[in-house]
Amino acid sequence: MRRLHLRPFLLGLAALGTLALTAADGPTVMTPLVWKPTSALLSSGTVNLTPFATLKIAIRPLADNRPEKARLGENVEKPVTRYIGTAEDVAPYVTKHLLALLQQPGLPLTDKTEGAAITLSGELQRFYVIEKDTYVGDFRALLQVESAGKVLWKGLAVGQATRFGRSYKAENYHEVLSDSLVEAVSHLLSDKTFLEALAGQAPAQAAPAAR
Repeated sequence: MRRLHLRPFLLGLAALGTLALTAADGPTVMTPLVWKPTSALLSSGTVNLTPFATLKIAIRPLADNRPEKARLGENVEKPVTRYIGTAEDVAPYVTKHLLALLQQPGLPLTDKTEGAAITLSGELQRFYVIEKDTYVGDFRALLQVESAGKVLWKGLAVGQATRFGRSYKAENYHEVLSDSLVEAVSHLLSDKTFLEALAGQAPAQAAPAAR
């Protein structure tokens, strides 16, 4: 009967285990885009819907002006930076959830532009997490409201979210990314000039300075 030499076999398993750990440790982990907010809109129930009663407002797909379009975040706890990335299109994903959040308090937004009196459009500038001790997510988009070819409002939608969690976990990245967008929309819903423009009531104005 042939004898099994366990020592080389176990050494081989150990080597495979080391390789697996190294691969899992970076430099980049790819993840699908997952909507996982842990916070709610701050102004969801306080928007006066009367000016929007007869309006149809369309949201156009956001342009993606981020420098690293496949990258969602980074972990800088170790000497070598580790990244979280995605193969999915980020701008359509953000547009979808921006629309859904603005619809929550009852605003008559749609992704169908035909027959819309007002349009909301813009560019995604940042959708990113930096992890060092805590997860810090940042959202930034330059948006504008138009009617009949006239810009009624133009400004930044900015949100940030922070949380503690186990190091370099995709779930924590998903949560702070989602929450940063929720916070940005909360700010929009409490911005009187934005809501007036969305109702077709505001004059054109310059974009506020970046924060």
